[in-house]
Amino acid sequence: MTVSGISSIPFSGLSQEAPQTATQNAMIKLLNGSVASSLGSASLSLSRLGSAATSIVTNAINYEGNVALSVSGLPFGVKYTLSPATIPGTGSSSLVISAASTAKPGTYTVIVKTAAGGAVALSALTLTIS
Repeated sequence: MTVSGISSIPFSGLSQEAPQTATQNAMIKLLNGSVASSLGSASLSLSRLGSAATSIVTNAINYEGNVALSVSGLPFGVKYTLSPATIPGTGSSSLVISAASTAKPGTYTVIVKTAAGGAVALSALTLTIS
């Protein structure tokens, strides 16, 4: 069962004042959230010893917390920087990909992951190194 919003759920508990009859109310916030993201560019090209940048825009719906960003699928000799790597809900980040002299030229599919709670969005980025 999925519940959105705030629910009041009574439960029986024990307290030192009245151990047999204590009843308390708990406020539990249940959210059914989702996250979406988009890339400023679906492809980047760079040469060895070079770098290229794009933006990542996130949109967290029904989620109160940070959205974490990560990148996977980069070839050897290639690294990335996210600034920032964590966004409070909806916002944007800058992704910079840099290639060392040891990076092998070619075309690669890189995955940009956006995660908010249990919700995940994946975006494919085509990276060309010359």
